[in-house]
Amino acid sequence: MTKKTANIADINEFRTLLVFEWGSRALRILGRDSNGKKIKNNIFYPNRSVTAEEATAFIRRELLPFKADINAGKVTIQAIATEVLRCMDSGPCLQNVKDKTGIEFGIIDPKRELELCAKGYWSHLELAGIFVHFGGKSTEFGRVTEIGNLHFVEGLNGDCRGSEDCAERMADAIQRVDRRSTEDALILTGNVMCEIGFMLNGAKGFQDFIMLDAEKLRNALIAHRDNPLFLDGGQKRTAQEIKLATEVLIGFLERMDNIQTVVISRANARSGLLCEMVDAEQCRLRQSFMPRQSVPGGPT
Repeated sequence: MTKKTANIADINEFRTLLVFEWGSRALRILGRDSNGKKIKNNIFYPNRSVTAEEATAFIRRELLPFKADINAGKVTIQAIATEVLRCMDSGPCLQNVKDKTGIEFGIIDPKRELELCAKGYWSHLELAGIFVHFGGKSTEFGRVTEIGNLHFVEGLNGDCRGSEDCAERMADAIQRVDRRSTEDALILTGNVMCEIGFMLNGAKGFQDFIMLDAEKLRNALIAHRDNPLFLDGGQKRTAQEIKLATEVLIGFLERMDNIQTVVISRANARSGLLCEMVDAEQCRLRQSFMPRQSVPGGPT
């Protein structure tokens, strides 16, 4: 089968997106209007998991009074919030909200994060690939979920017995995925929440996508395997957690030699260091939702 290179040239064709996320010590509401201008960016940090009730209260407080039109003036955030509040605990009705408002969004909690991330976000990405979720305790190691062109593989949830064991099991899970999905790209995700956490980088706004050569990425990881903090991306994970994830990725990329391209967000590396090390030219040619707003020392 002919190898292909991932193409995300149409990344700016995403429709307006709202993300409601809780369950990981944060609640975020993010979005942009039809012109790409950021319309809302609130974050609530109670330093613990946010309950559905708190999320509901937050949406009522922050969104219902917000009357700005989005989607070319066809719907208000207020109208969206009203629909969301009608189905906070019912995943299937997300499609109903989309049908009524024309807005794509996801409601993320630890129990439904993979499916809803995909339905509310990744389904727009015209890219067949594998999404590897380095998750917390809510994940089921090795589970493969197929949604559209993407395959989601869950892993690194605490039941691994060392990095070699993790890498072997992740590779085994990937091998069970339809071969079509390995022809384009490997989509790397973060340590705890779904890739939305990295793509939007929490309260920092929409971030850059970059595409890296898989072999160069593997070599960069190997070169810095003893200094893993440069991979933190602002998530404030411990050095041990990041080192384990790094070793798993090294082993994973070594085993999956058919993967040529890695899709990653620039926020996955402090100051874009990983990006610069692996492929500086690709960093300059990045595709973005919005103009980049970062400063030396980390994403902003």
